[in-house]
Amino acid sequence: MPFIYIDYCSVEALHGPDDAAQHFDIRSESLKPHGGTGMTIWLCPNLDVDSADPRSGAELRIDIDAQAGRAAVTWIPDGSHAVELSPAGPLEVLETEGPLVTIPAELAVVSVGTARQAAIAYITTGSKPALTWAAATGRFPAAVVEYLSAGKRPANLRWSPPQQDMLDRSDEIHSQVTRVMTHFHGQEEVLPDGEAAGDLFVEQAGYITATGTSGQRIWFGPPGSPELRVDVDVDAGRAAVCWERDETYAVELPPGPDLIVSIDADGRTLSVPGSKARVSLQSARRIVTVYATSGARDDRVAWTAK
Repeated sequence: MPFIYIDYCSVEALHGPDDAAQHFDIRSESLKPHGGTGMTIWLCPNLDVDSADPRSGAELRIDIDAQAGRAAVTWIPDGSHAVELSPAGPLEVLETEGPLVTIPAELAVVSVGTARQAAIAYITTGSKPALTWAAATGRFPAAVVEYLSAGKRPANLRWSPPQQDMLDRSDEIHSQVTRVMTHFHGQEEVLPDGEAAGDLFVEQAGYITATGTSGQRIWFGPPGSPELRVDVDVDAGRAAVCWERDETYAVELPPGPDLIVSIDADGRTLSVPGSKARVSLQSARRIVTVYATSGARDDRVAWTAK
């Protein structure tokens, strides 16, 4: 059975457990527009990826904050949540492109590793993962009752608009937005124009990190809302360039070696699959230049969600 992955800005088909693990790792580790890693992930049977509300078919919900090392794992059909750890504190997660949502401490009682295994298990079997589950806590009681009785989403709750509408509205204001380059250690630099942005990128890409290599993650976008992500390693001569608005990757070269990149000031690193690191350094610079000039991705290269 095919499945789909959904988060605040992405709806993508999953092609098996390995694909699920890769999506989980990359998306949960990345900084979100609010500056943290907290986010909500939905997994569901691949019913209709063009639906205005694809989350309505979700069965497994994971609220996760990689920086906090915690997650809340909910089996939506019965409202139960997984229990592994003692409560430590609430999580702030980006559920949609709206305000952050607070996940109570008593629900955020699963490690990141166990949440990852739950996602893989669900995509593998299509069934409720074999974890310790506690009965519904009242977090969604009225919504669950109305859904089960009426077969449609509850009318007494606020629902986010269709994802495409949000992306279209974002396009309308692009030309008025100041854009910055954000280093892996959190520093922001304003992009004055396209060529200067390209020069800043080349300079930063050559910076040697605490790991002794130049492998690093760099974001570009309005302050606090990255839209273009570049995982680059000058020594490898490659970059993985991601358009974060729809999680597509630029494709220019055949797949190469995996890249090890620094992702924060604490020295944490992430392995970026060689299947996504398929852009030369020169093309990565051009993509950055085009984005800084127009706010759009460079369509002179192909983009793929795979």
